[in-house]
Amino acid sequence: SSRYSERSPNMYDLYSKYIEVIDRFINGVKLVIYPSYEFMRNVVDRLQNQGFVENRGTTIEDLVRSIGKDGGLVHAVAGGKLSEGIELVTNNRSMIKCVFVAGVPYPQKDEYVDEIFKSMRKRVSEDEAWDYIYNMTASMKVLQAIGRAVRGEDDRALVVLGDRRFMSKDIRKYMGLRIGRIARNLKEFESLVKLVASDFL
Repeated sequence: SSRYSERSPNMYDLYSKYIEVIDRFINGVKLVIYPSYEFMRNVVDRLQNQGFVENRGTTIEDLVRSIGKDGGLVHAVAGGKLSEGIELVTNNRSMIKCVFVAGVPYPQKDEYVDEIFKSMRKRVSEDEAWDYIYNMTASMKVLQAIGRAVRGEDDRALVVLGDRRFMSKDIRKYMGLRIGRIARNLKEFESLVKLVASDFL
């Protein structure tokens, strides 16, 4: 889980190991989505092959120049330029073969979010306000990221929801995704990725 209270060097190490699995077995572009730049940096710094890393000044042109025809890892922040505006297509097919969502991209709590919460509380209950502001927003960001990989009916991609909180019905009700398989550890995950890479992608 990427829950703030659980963030630690061990957690970042674990995310990096899962990402290395998709990099090893999936061809094409692997888009990894993070909740924040800080979270992304902590994971990317642990990877041997870092690939392309978004920063606040990154342009789509920078990415296109960097990845070439073979793809590779692309690290981006949920709600950022790359996770919402990227179009990587060759021969009318998406080059993105995997979207790995490294943590639930809840909005960062700040004055702006607090003001929206207070405004919504005038119309709905506290639980409903929290649900709309946090669960719905996070779900929309995830769906936008997944949409980068599936641009047409012939596109196929592995989607990894890398946080146990994605099992919550409060988030899943907004995403409308069918969860195919669950990997409970790195070994199970590697087996599933190999299977998907050989049979479906």
